[in-house]
Amino acid sequence: MPDNYEVTMEDEDTEIKRRHWKETKMSVEEIRRLKLERHKKKQELKMAELRIKNNLKRIQAIEDEIPLLKMMAERSAHPNRYPAPSEPLKTVPPLKPFIITRDAQQKQVFGVGYPGIPL
Repeated sequence: MPDNYEVTMEDEDTEIKRRHWKETKMSVEEIRRLKLERHKKKQELKMAELRIKNNLKRIQAIEDEIPLLKMMAERSAHPNRYPAPSEPLKTVPPLKPFIITRDAQQKQVFGVGYPGIPL
């Protein structure tokens, strides 16, 4: 789609130049107006393409969600078919804090770094 449009824009540009050379009576204001119109057309096309791309992304996201929604609806319609796990998850005992030996050894050898502070 953009390639065809670019070709037409180039054709319009060459047409404007041809007209300018054929008709020397074409004013600078007229050439400027035609260029501004062409620029506005390009901008409108770019904005339309951007809106189309954004809408296609949204449609794709909706299509991706449809199977999930169907699965959720089926599970809520038949709660006995998908029972919850019977036994609770085992709790893991909390980890005990540990001291990295290298840091402890460094403190014994070098101290805290200040001679006035006791270990």
